[in-house]
Amino acid sequence: MLGATASRAGGLLGSITNGCQYGGFTQPFAPWGDESSYVLAPGGSFEGSSPWTLAGGAQVVSGNEPFYLNSSSDSHSLLIPAGGSATSTPICLGILDPTLRFVGKSSDGSSVHVDVYASGVLGLVKLPDAVNIGLSSTWAPSAIQVLTLQNVLALTNLGATSIVLRFTPTGSASVQMDDVYVDPIWHE
Repeated sequence: MLGATASRAGGLLGSITNGCQYGGFTQPFAPWGDESSYVLAPGGSFEGSSPWTLAGGAQVVSGNEPFYLNSSSDSHSLLIPAGGSATSTPICLGILDPTLRFVGKSSDGSSVHVDVYASGVLGLVKLPDAVNIGLSSTWAPSAIQVLTLQNVLALTNLGATSIVLRFTPTGSASVQMDDVYVDPIWHE
């Protein structure tokens, strides 16, 4: 079963996601050679009112990423000014190494810093998986970010947990991002 192609992974691995319920898997980054199957993070399209926690001037603004990965009718994205932050709602993850990917840009072509928190027996715990994801000054898909959470998942909830992602611009740049996706099962 683990040798299945990514396009079939969502259906085949549903029985081993340890209670996580996912919507339809898609391959939004296929035009860039990424055949992994992803699900949109809760509120990750930034259409309508965002369930994310926004601080320091972060806000949902008019203007979508130009590739319309989520929907051709989307019309909003997230703007995080320097000193601001955006924190996702909990994202349920199954087993193995999940991945994160989104479309974004930075006012000066710098990075966005991502902290990862996991839900466990003691509440939210900041994980050592923090990373700076490089962005350009024009809209582009981010690099694939593997979240090596196997040991955390095994210790928290026997193979499944919820994570929370906190995005902050680095330096004095502002960051605009849209269509935040996770491959919650594995990365090939």
